[in-house]
Amino acid sequence: MSTGRWSTAFSTDAARSRHHHSASHDVMRVILAGVMACAMLFASFSIVGTQTALAVGTGRDSYTDTLGNADFEAARAKYGLTKDMKNGAILHAWMWSFNTIKNNMKAIAEAGYTSVQTEPMSAVKTNPANGKKFTENWYYVYQPTDTTIGNFVVGSEQDLKDMCAEAHKYGVRIIVDVVANHFTSDWNAIGSDWKDTSLFHSRTNCPGNAGDKIDYSNRWQVTHCHLLGLWDINTENQTAANKMKDFLVEAVNDGVDGFRFDAAKHVELPDEFPQHSVYWETILKNGAQYQYGEVLQGDSTLNYTGYTNMFTQYSSDGGGATASDYGKTVRAAIKSSSLNASNLSSLRNGGAKDDQLVTWVESHDNYANGDKESTGLTDYQLRMGWSIVGSRAGGAPLYFNRPVGSGGNNAQFAEQSQLGDAGDNMWKDKAVVAVNYFRNKMNGNSEYLRNCQSQNSCLMVERYAKDGKADDDGVVIANMGGDVNLAGSDTTLDDGTYTDQVNGGTITVSGGKITAGAAKAYAVSAYYQTNGSGSGSSTGGSSTGGSGQTTGATVVYATKPSWWNTINAYIYKDDGSASAASNASWPGVAMTRLTADDGCAKAGTYRVDVPDLGSGTYRVIFSDNGSSSNRYPADMVAGMAFTRGTSVQWDGQGTSPETVQCSTPATKVAISGDGVTDGKLSLSTGATAQLTATVTPSTATGTVTWASSSPLIARVDANGRVSALKAGTTTITASVGKVTATVDVTVTASQSGSETKNVVYASKPSGWNALYAYVYTGDGASAKSNATWPGVAMTQLTADDGCAKAGMYRYEVPDLGTGTYHVIFNDGGSQQTPGARKAGMELKGTMAWTGGDTLNTLSCQTVPPKTNGITGDGVADGAIAIAVGKTAQLGVNGKTVTMPNAKWWSDGAAVAVTGTGLIVGVTAGTSTVSVTTGDATYQLAVTVK
Repeated sequence: MSTGRWSTAFSTDAARSRHHHSASHDVMRVILAGVMACAMLFASFSIVGTQTALAVGTGRDSYTDTLGNADFEAARAKYGLTKDMKNGAILHAWMWSFNTIKNNMKAIAEAGYTSVQTEPMSAVKTNPANGKKFTENWYYVYQPTDTTIGNFVVGSEQDLKDMCAEAHKYGVRIIVDVVANHFTSDWNAIGSDWKDTSLFHSRTNCPGNAGDKIDYSNRWQVTHCHLLGLWDINTENQTAANKMKDFLVEAVNDGVDGFRFDAAKHVELPDEFPQHSVYWETILKNGAQYQYGEVLQGDSTLNYTGYTNMFTQYSSDGGGATASDYGKTVRAAIKSSSLNASNLSSLRNGGAKDDQLVTWVESHDNYANGDKESTGLTDYQLRMGWSIVGSRAGGAPLYFNRPVGSGGNNAQFAEQSQLGDAGDNMWKDKAVVAVNYFRNKMNGNSEYLRNCQSQNSCLMVERYAKDGKADDDGVVIANMGGDVNLAGSDTTLDDGTYTDQVNGGTITVSGGKITAGAAKAYAVSAYYQTNGSGSGSSTGGSSTGGSGQTTGATVVYATKPSWWNTINAYIYKDDGSASAASNASWPGVAMTRLTADDGCAKAGTYRVDVPDLGSGTYRVIFSDNGSSSNRYPADMVAGMAFTRGTSVQWDGQGTSPETVQCSTPATKVAISGDGVTDGKLSLSTGATAQLTATVTPSTATGTVTWASSSPLIARVDANGRVSALKAGTTTITASVGKVTATVDVTVTASQSGSETKNVVYASKPSGWNALYAYVYTGDGASAKSNATWPGVAMTQLTADDGCAKAGMYRYEVPDLGTGTYHVIFNDGGSQQTPGARKAGMELKGTMAWTGGDTLNTLSCQTVPPKTNGITGDGVADGAIAIAVGKTAQLGVNGKTVTMPNAKWWSDGAAVAVTGTGLIVGVTAGTSTVSVTTGDATYQLAVTVK
């Protein structure tokens, strides 16, 4: 829903309810590997990692549950989808139901989309008179009536769960559109849980009928008044924020991986106004890995980068906002057939990073609103536009799927399909898919835009790595003019031959020049080399190929039926002639049995290399040395078809060979990072260091795993960040397959004694929803504070820490220099102590607030954790090792589940623990499990393999 001015050519009721604003839709590791039931069973696990946006108590962490899941990763690699959602293409399955999306999931993965964006999932107001017609009905989906999951377009909450599970089978992730700014304009339709006017902004504080007249140059009105009469959520109200957060957490627990926030610019930034807004900082802590907002580029009245940075901060794997200005630029270019490279190069990022943008040719606002900004674009123009946005290095491009038979020269809504149905087939058009494959294969590469031989009607988007290899370079060409001979053109591509995956044909490159080839007239071309399936499988920027094979080589693998003595492969080119080229005379070539895995197939499988028989369809017939009975397919039946350039495998009984996904084993791994010298690293307690693993070859498949030999001295997370905990030595290991590298870490005690720190504890008053500490020194120009008002949220203790009991809140104050420190406690809203315009309470050392206007000095007793009290099968010397997905029952000194008053927790994402001491291996890495019982705290180092 884009904010602005709607066409008034519709009914008054529609005008009140239709919430899309014309400027643009201001737009979002495995709890248990592959086991949804276990994720539900252990919903109370405490999983906290340095790269997760998961808030305490939210349940599922999308990042861990997908990229940390071996099954998901295998599926993602199979279809060549990008690791990071912020880099991959998004299919906006506009007005598709969850079941429709689920039923098309394989095709979506095959088309190269990293993510699917759905419609809003909340309960909505309906217009029964229109049923599921698009015209004057689609926008009701953007009018929530409650924060419950399911509506007449998308389906039920169970449908959502089923869709997410299906998506993850194919390595695809789900983004759900969320309307979190407002509800319907019809108060009577709002659910009972929200029928409280305090949960919405006042209508009397805004001009116009029902507070709906907004001056778009006035940010307060934009964020506090009632857009088109829709009830605007009170975003300073903690109860409203909590309700919305619970809604989002429920969706993530159902399998959702990201959110797109509709009308995001209509919700103020946390400290945009004097009264702190709790909304974003509450609702964005929901466990999603990618979140972005509908925020307009170029809108001078708002802080665009404030939004992009906020969404990035609260998402574990990227986030940002919509690139609405760049969409306008692209639409203008394809309408005029003027694709000037200098004009199209900048993504108009408004100060944000390019990977914080969601780009598009058109959004549903551009298409479906009354002004019909993009409705008249033809399929040809959309194809050209997608070749531009889809091939660029920056942004996550979103492909908007139009209703069947609609747009272009047809009606805006031809009503050839209805709400809930899939739209037209342009989302899987050959050129669109080729661009998606190109994008995924080139992920992480640089880009260069130029016009074909200086002709503005023809644009070249070159992606390159400058590594002397042609198989990871390529170019997409959008040509809205006649044929262009490219010979003699400068290029950034490495020497080699590149094939147009859309139209056929090649270009050749030598010495920084294109020496032969052309840009096909009025067409999209995608020139790159395939690596098997042609998808350019991308894992974090590295292309995967066969195990040492030259890209484009073809191998046929087969499992020999148990009753055959030998297995031959007769391979021929099907050109309809009696003298068709073949690999040998009948019965072909005896296949070779693998004695070891070769990266494409397992030991015991048979293989044969396929010679170049020219272009065309290739077929294979397997036989037991030509036996007329032991052969497949049967006598007088054509062989099984496959395409040269792919490696395929026959399982010994199926009716067709399947494409093989090959892997490249790592041969070496090296560790580098700040402070690493000759394989050694020194840290003081409390310090951290980021390590990086460099894998050879760069095309190697497999995930780097990190481990610490003594995680109680220094632990390392799944991304190589080392945290020094106490004095001693440990070895950090990075592993990829069978190769490893190590760094010896020495941790020394920090010289800054605890007596120099100011630490404050507090009891949260019963009427407060949150507890913040605003700490400052000095007055006037010399004043310094720990943060802008309301300060920093305090952390609740889950166990006694020697200074205060579990349940108290704690905050360690940063160094604000010399001077007297004062603290004001508040709930992030209107409640604070001391009161308004009163000086804060003086703070020195370690003190506690339990009420009133003074602090009490605490005398802390340091109780070092014990490393020999946690017991259980497999526990030895204060440590245990378990496999991913496996469990172990822990106890204290032999006592287990029935232990009274025991509090368990885990400090990292590698392992989860229940309140009864049952641990589960979540993802490879190390974590420390702790338990407090009575006056003692015990710790156990857990390694998950």
